[in-house]
Amino acid sequence: MPHHHHQRKCIFCAVGPEGFRLEHLSDQYAVFHDINPSAVFHLQVIPRQHLRDINALDASHIPMLRQFGALAQEIIQRDHFVQVTGPNPQILIGFHVPPFTSVHHLHMHVLVLPIRLRRMYKYSGIAGWFITLEDTIKRLESVAPPPSTIQGASANDDDDAMQVD
Repeated sequence: MPHHHHQRKCIFCAVGPEGFRLEHLSDQYAVFHDINPSAVFHLQVIPRQHLRDINALDASHIPMLRQFGALAQEIIQRDHFVQVTGPNPQILIGFHVPPFTSVHHLHMHVLVLPIRLRRMYKYSGIAGWFITLEDTIKRLESVAPPPSTIQGASANDDDDAMQVD
């Protein structure tokens, strides 16, 4: 997988022990603490492969997104989190919707509630800035691939946000 293709331009492509408080690092995924947390615990889950944002996703990415969710749940159950949050914390998991993204590398926010008051607008689905992991997967599942894609031709890249390429 091309991990370092965007490394000079993208801070998340350079994820590693230096400069990141890592909870998980593998060839496929990384999980680290947000440098500017909006909650007591605020993690980021990223693919190591560079994907710009949720608009780059299609139905083929659903297994990756499910793995993001599983990783988030596994990490939040670790002792050093549970000691602070208790055994069943309320968690918000999802993505900022472009153009409301600060880093142009797909990253899923995992926030143990409550969110700091001055930051709540950033995680509001009502404002259109945020979409949960569950809703992202539902949207991708509901988009049937265009016939041209099934036959191997490429679809228009300029379709709506969640269209399959």
